[in-house]
Amino acid sequence: CRQCFLRQHRRSPTHWAAVWSPTEKFFRKTDISRIRTNSAIYLGHDGDFCEHSAPRQHFTLADTNGVHPTVIAFCGCPDAPAHWKQLLTAGIFPATIQSPQTGFTFRVLEQWREYRHQGHLSIWDFTHILQRLADPWIPTSVPDISRYFDNITRIFHLLNTRLARGHAHGVDSRLLDECDRAYPHRPSGYLGTVCAACPEPGVNMPTFVVCYFVGAHRVASHLSAEYITLDGNFKANLFYKRDNGTDKAVTDGQMYFPPQQEFEEFAKAYVVNPVDKVPCQAHIGSIRNQSKFKYKNTRVSGVVAFACAHGVAGGLVDMLISEAPAPVASNTELRQLLLHADVDAHQADVDAPADALTCLYTTLCSWVVNQVPRVIELFPEDEWLHQIVAAMEGQVPGSHIVGHGRPCKIKYQPAYFPCRAHFHGESAETIWPYLNGFGPSLRQMNAGARHDNINFAMDNWNFNKVLRMADQIGGEREEALKVLAANLTVFKQLTEKHANEVVAWSKESRDWEMKNGVLYSVYQHNLKTVATIDDVLDSLRNSEVEANVSNESVERPPTAEWIRWGIDLRRSQLKIEAYLAAHTEHPLQDTWKTICDLRDKLGDELENFRSRQSMILPALDLSPHDVDLPEKTLIQIPSQLLRQCSSSVQASMTVQEIELRCGQANTQIIAVQEATISLSIIRGSRAYDYRGQGGKTRAQRSQEFAEMLRNLEITVYGDARDALIVLGYMLPNAKTPFPPMTIADTVRKETHLFRARGDSRVVNGSIWQPAGSIVSACYNGPHKNSAPLRRSPAKRQKKNLPAKPSKPRKERTEGWIWKEDALLLPKEANANVAAFKKESDRVQWFRAESELFRWLEQYELKHAELWRVIERFRREAYVWEKRAQQIEESASHRTGAIMYARMQGAMWRRLRDAAETEFKSDGTGAHRNWIQAKDFADLVHR
Repeated sequence: CRQCFLRQHRRSPTHWAAVWSPTEKFFRKTDISRIRTNSAIYLGHDGDFCEHSAPRQHFTLADTNGVHPTVIAFCGCPDAPAHWKQLLTAGIFPATIQSPQTGFTFRVLEQWREYRHQGHLSIWDFTHILQRLADPWIPTSVPDISRYFDNITRIFHLLNTRLARGHAHGVDSRLLDECDRAYPHRPSGYLGTVCAACPEPGVNMPTFVVCYFVGAHRVASHLSAEYITLDGNFKANLFYKRDNGTDKAVTDGQMYFPPQQEFEEFAKAYVVNPVDKVPCQAHIGSIRNQSKFKYKNTRVSGVVAFACAHGVAGGLVDMLISEAPAPVASNTELRQLLLHADVDAHQADVDAPADALTCLYTTLCSWVVNQVPRVIELFPEDEWLHQIVAAMEGQVPGSHIVGHGRPCKIKYQPAYFPCRAHFHGESAETIWPYLNGFGPSLRQMNAGARHDNINFAMDNWNFNKVLRMADQIGGEREEALKVLAANLTVFKQLTEKHANEVVAWSKESRDWEMKNGVLYSVYQHNLKTVATIDDVLDSLRNSEVEANVSNESVERPPTAEWIRWGIDLRRSQLKIEAYLAAHTEHPLQDTWKTICDLRDKLGDELENFRSRQSMILPALDLSPHDVDLPEKTLIQIPSQLLRQCSSSVQASMTVQEIELRCGQANTQIIAVQEATISLSIIRGSRAYDYRGQGGKTRAQRSQEFAEMLRNLEITVYGDARDALIVLGYMLPNAKTPFPPMTIADTVRKETHLFRARGDSRVVNGSIWQPAGSIVSACYNGPHKNSAPLRRSPAKRQKKNLPAKPSKPRKERTEGWIWKEDALLLPKEANANVAAFKKESDRVQWFRAESELFRWLEQYELKHAELWRVIERFRREAYVWEKRAQQIEESASHRTGAIMYARMQGAMWRRLRDAAETEFKSDGTGAHRNWIQAKDFADLVHR
C-alpha cells in the first residue's frame, strides 16, 4: 500500500514507485512525493517526520536512476542546522548555499566521476541520460540540471581531492614526533599526486645519497636521479568563447597548472628571442612548419606536460601559439614541476645537494639554446631554479630522435650516455591517448572549467599509476634482467671475436667530441671512411669482371682448366638471366644493351668451349646451341652430364669438378658477404649522396642493381651446391659443409644506421647467440633464471578467460654466412668496403657495450625504484595513522575524520605489503643479494 511504501522508503526516497493508474490502466513511474497528497522527503530526523518542519518546497533531485521533480521538507527545530547542511547530512550535495532548490546525491556525483574519468563521458551526455532514465519518452518534461552540474561536480571533486590528500586532516602541519611537515619538499596546499617511485628526499629516500665515481662519471647517480620528459599535445586545445572571466578555476595554482594570472603575465612580458625560434635544421617538418594559421579560432593551441619516467604527470601549462616557439610554456612548466617535486624551493635554509636531473624533449636541441638566460629572465628571484637548469642534462626521446640530424643523434641519443639507464623518454606520450578522450568537451568549455577538468582527469591518471606502480616496476625489472642477460651474451661473443682489437678500443673515450670541426662518436660511423655509392658500384662491377672461382696458384691438368672454364660460362649464363629478370621488371635501354653485349661475348666463348670439348670428350655429342639465346645452351661438364645420366663421365673429371665446386662455394660465401655489405652502404648513403627527385630515382636504381648482384651471388652459390649434390659429394638435405642459402641468411645488424627504437632487444641470431642456448644471468642473479616475461598490467588478460594459443614469435636472426671469424680481405678495388667492415666491427662492439651497461643500470634502477615505492607507501600509512591518533587525542569528537584516516592508512599499508612482496619476488627478477639491503644507502652500496 502507499503508506507502507512511504514508511519503508523514508531512508531511500529516490526509489521510483510503480503506482497503478485507474484511468490509464497501467503502472506509472512516480516520485515518492506524488504517492500521497502530503508526502515529501523529510530532512533532519533520519527520514522521519519533523513536527516543526518548514513548509514543503519543490526540489529537483538527481540520483543514479534519474532526475526527480520532488518535494522536500527541511527540519524546523530550534537547533536545526542550515538547509545546505541538512542536505549534506542526508547525502545530497546542494547546488547553492542559500535557498537550495536543486541537489545531487553523492552516489550520482561519484558515478559521474567514474564515467567521466574512465568513459570520457561529457556533462551534456550524462545529464541527458539522467533525464531519459526519468522519462524516456518526453525527456524535456524533466528539469534540466546541466547548467548547475558542471560547477557542482568541480566543487565535489575538489573536496574529495582535499580529503584524499589529507588537507582536511592537517597534512601541512607538523606531526607530533617530528620537527617538520610530513612532506617538507612539497608546497603547502598542493593537491596533486606525486610519483611514488621518483626520488623524494626525506620521504622515500635519504636526503643525502653517497655517489660513487669512476673517472668523471657518477656510476650510481642513476639510482637517485630524476628523469623527466616534456611533450606537447594539440588536441586539448580551447576555442575562443564568450568568457567574461568570472568563472575561475577552483584548483587554480593548487594542482598541475600554474596560477593562471601569473602565467599570463609571464607570457605578455616575455619577448621570444630569435634563437628560440630555430629548431634543429633536420627536425620533423610538423614542428618547423607550425604557424598561427594552424590554430585559427583557438585561444589555447594545446598543453605542454612534464611527466616522470613512470608516466606520472608533474605539471601542465597552456600553449598560447604552438609547441615550437614555446619557451615561456616549457620553462614555466619545468618550474611548476620542480615546485611539486623534490627541490628545496620551499625551504631556503635547507642545504642539500641537488639530485641529477635529466630532461627529455622532442626539440631539446633548440630548447637548450639560451636556456639559462631565458630562465633567469623569466624567474629572476628563483635562484634554486637557475642552479638546477644550469646542471640539468638533456636527451631527445628515442622515437623522436630519428627525425633529427646527425649532430643531434650523436649529442642527444639516450642509449649512449652513462647513468641514464634505459629510459626511452616517451612517457609523456602515454598520457595523451587518455587526455585526448576529453578533447571534444574541453575545447568547448571556458578557461576555468577546462583547467579544473584537466587537473582532475590527470589526478585520476596519476593516482591509478601510483596504485599499479609496484606491479609495473616489477615487470620492468624482470624484462631488464632478461634483456641484460641476452646483451651480456652478445657482448662476450663480440669481445672474444675481436679480442685483438678490444684492448685498444677500451681506451677510447665514450663521450662525443669535435675532431677537425666534425662531431665524432665511437657509437657512429665516421662518414669520411664509409664508401659512397659510386665507390661501391665500381667495386661490384670490378668484382664481376674479375670473378674467379678457383685458386690459380695450383696447377691443373687440361681437363680441370676446361671444367673451370665451363663453371665460368655457367656463371655468365646466370648473370644474363639475372639481367633479363631485372629488364622484365624495369625495362631500360642500358640494361638491354648490357644483355646484348653479354650474349655476344658468351656466344663467342661457347664456340671456343665446345671446340675444346670435342677434343676432351670426342665421343660425346654436342648439345644444341642457339646463337641468339646462348644462356639456354647446356654446358656439358660432369655435373650436367650426370643430370642427363650420361655414361661419358670419367671418375677423375668428377673428382676435379668436386674440388673446383667446393672452392667456388667458399668463394661465393665471401662474395655474398661483400655484396650484402655493399648493399647496406648503398641503402644508408642515399640521403648523403643524392638530392632531388632525379637523384632519388638514380639512387633507387643503384639499390636495385646492388640487390640484383647480391641475388646473383646467392644463385651462383646455389648452382655450385646443386652440382656438388649431383656429383655425390653431399646429400640434398645436408646442412654441412654448404647449407642452403636464401636472402634471409644474409641478414645482419647494420651499424651504419643510427640507433632505432627496439635495437637493444634485437640480440638474437647465430652471430649473437648460439642456437639452442638458454640465456641466463651469470652474476649472482635471481633465484630463477627461467622466469617468463610478464606483460604489463594494462595489457594483462583477465584470469577467467582461457588463454588463446599464440603463434611463436617470428624472430629476425643473423644469417649463417656471418658465422666466420672475419671476411677475407677484399681486393684493392674493395678498399672502401674493407674500411667500412673494419669500422663496422668497432661500432658494433661499442654499441653492444653501451647496451649492456644501460640494461645493467636499468636492472639496478628498478630495484631502487621498488625500494622507493615501498618507503613512500610506508610513509603514507604512517602519516595517516598519526593523523588519526592526533585527532583522537584532541578529543574533538571527529569520529568520521578518525575513521577516514584509519581507512587511508590501512589502504597504504596494503599497498606497502604488496610492494614488498613484489620487491622480493623471484618471478620478477629480484637479485638475491640486493633485496637483503637494510636501507637505501645499503642498497646503493650493494
